[in-house]
Amino acid sequence: MKSQCFAFYMPSTERELLFTLSKGAIPVAGLTDVMVKLRTKKLEVDALSSVNNISSLKGVKLNDNRVTIMAATTYSEILGDEQICRKVPILCEAVSQIGSTQIRNRGTLVGNIVNASPAGDGLLVTYLLDGVVEICSEVGRRTVSVKDFVKGPGQVVLERGEYVRSVSLKVPPQDSLFAFVKIGQRSAMAISVASVGALIKLKNGAIEEMRIALGSVAPTVVCPLELEKELLGTKLTESTFEYLSGKVLDYISPIDDIRASAWYRGEVVRRVVKYLHRYLKGGVRE
Repeated sequence: MKSQCFAFYMPSTERELLFTLSKGAIPVAGLTDVMVKLRTKKLEVDALSSVNNISSLKGVKLNDNRVTIMAATTYSEILGDEQICRKVPILCEAVSQIGSTQIRNRGTLVGNIVNASPAGDGLLVTYLLDGVVEICSEVGRRTVSVKDFVKGPGQVVLERGEYVRSVSLKVPPQDSLFAFVKIGQRSAMAISVASVGALIKLKNGAIEEMRIALGSVAPTVVCPLELEKELLGTKLTESTFEYLSGKVLDYISPIDDIRASAWYRGEVVRRVVKYLHRYLKGGVRE
């Protein structure tokens, strides 16, 4: 297979990055997905511009309500931040299941969002945590919710000359129950066949807040908002999840592909949701 020829830029400032983008370059970070797309001819480029040497695009910022993760921050750096893993444990739970150590040393959460695969483990968690991306260009900055940013598989609202500077995530209540369950073809280094994430806040044993996200079962991550609202104020029991499992199939549209059939994906999601109480961590179960 003949390799592509393209220019590769390593800017050291965001101003230099914008200059390379004005020349037609595409912004990249860890390249864990981009290199696969280049090899398989699913992506053709004239130039790539890496954010990895830009110090202003590295690091994590935390306040009482939100955590901001800069574009060049790797999964391993997230996992190595004890404060983040304490404040947002579901994020670290999902990130720890992404790829191998080598992939986590290169890959970034922002890259996972921009890749916009419905199987993205990091992407699913950003839906649960009301993720908001900050987009920059020569004309200024704008913010877009992750749900509005992702339009379909590999499709995002990023225009030529723009790059995602960071993603901001809501810090959940510290007594929240959470779960992230990923089903793949093997126990490690697998792309999700289906995945389920949940955040639940209880008050006197009843559901005060509930967030559910389903991955790899539709063109984008699915959040069954009507179901979440319907269950507010009800007691959290095993019957809650049995009820949910009978309803989630109405919200998904899985497909057949090389990893699994549509039927299998739907059945996996239904069963994981039915037994989700077994996977819940954290919080105080009243």
